[in-house]
Amino acid sequence: MENLEDYKDDIRKRKLKFPELADDYFANLINGAYNEYESEYDDPEEFRSTILKENPEHLFGFWKCMYSDTIQQDFYVSNESWIIPPESDLNEILRKHSSIEEFNLEEGNIFSLNGGYYVINENYLLRVSFPALAKAFQCVSHVFNQEQSLLERHDWLYDLKSINTISISDYANFILFTINGYKIILWHQYKLTFSDINLLNRNAAAIFNITSALIGLKDSISCNWSQLNDESFEELCYDIIYYDPKFDNKTIRKMGKSRSRDGGRDIVVYTHERIGYKAEKFIFQCKLIKSDSSLTATKVLDISDIVEQYEADGYGIFTSGVIDATLFDKIDKIANKRQLKIALSSKYEMERDLSMLPKLRDRYFK
Repeated sequence: MENLEDYKDDIRKRKLKFPELADDYFANLINGAYNEYESEYDDPEEFRSTILKENPEHLFGFWKCMYSDTIQQDFYVSNESWIIPPESDLNEILRKHSSIEEFNLEEGNIFSLNGGYYVINENYLLRVSFPALAKAFQCVSHVFNQEQSLLERHDWLYDLKSINTISISDYANFILFTINGYKIILWHQYKLTFSDINLLNRNAAAIFNITSALIGLKDSISCNWSQLNDESFEELCYDIIYYDPKFDNKTIRKMGKSRSRDGGRDIVVYTHERIGYKAEKFIFQCKLIKSDSSLTATKVLDISDIVEQYEADGYGIFTSGVIDATLFDKIDKIANKRQLKIALSSKYEMERDLSMLPKLRDRYFK
């Protein structure tokens, strides 16, 4: 049986009945066999120079798709993305090579935070692979546009400034970048979960708080607790727990209206179950204090009975006041005796949490 390797030099000139086999060949060549070939050279740069002369796009993981002649549209593919030159028809390529007959695009924007790269619009927040995106941009810049020599260090910031448009397709099947007339389709992206977005939001809020302070937009984080009543305070506590990544918000329960017969349980919630760790049940009590007084041990009764009766693994308090030392001592004693997890939030912790959740703060405090 003849080997596809025998046709390496003229495979692009042949009319292929099964172009997908040739694409598989190039995928294996670029992502595997090249490593073996390189080991045969005393100087790796000599091998690199050989590739540069013949197929410079291979250095960035791309090859001309072997379906190009079949559908009469030139485009380049890798394991992660496609590059479509300005003269080629995006719709025709997608229709004939990916079975996407129709699609809509929504404008997006790209940003980076804590080492991750994200594309966002009103409907989606997606984490994208920086290496995949960088290789595609490098290929366009170095190989097709020849704006930079392949020997130069690549300027990633130059690419970001050169992006003309960013679009997200229906259901986030792909992201489309346009740069200097070339279209880059990124196929592999991660759709962030609620917990992912919540954590990202907190990190972004922390940065915005710092930058606001640096330009003189300092804002007090204190809240006017007199605006709340018992019911709205419990709802606020519910929302703070809901957005806490520690807890599984699908399990949260508010046990009736405030001052109802809830057995001392205002809110019940479970932590996320993890490998090696079972979900833990937490019971929270919510204590609104409108005066300047502290929340003392005499104002919080029957903690041990509540924990035992409802088989809680953790116990927490939210209060708009300051937690008195007598209450700290009481809860610490119970926690040590029962190996109980505790989560205590006085006005200080609550106000700092709300400073990281400005939309939530604005909802309750005018």
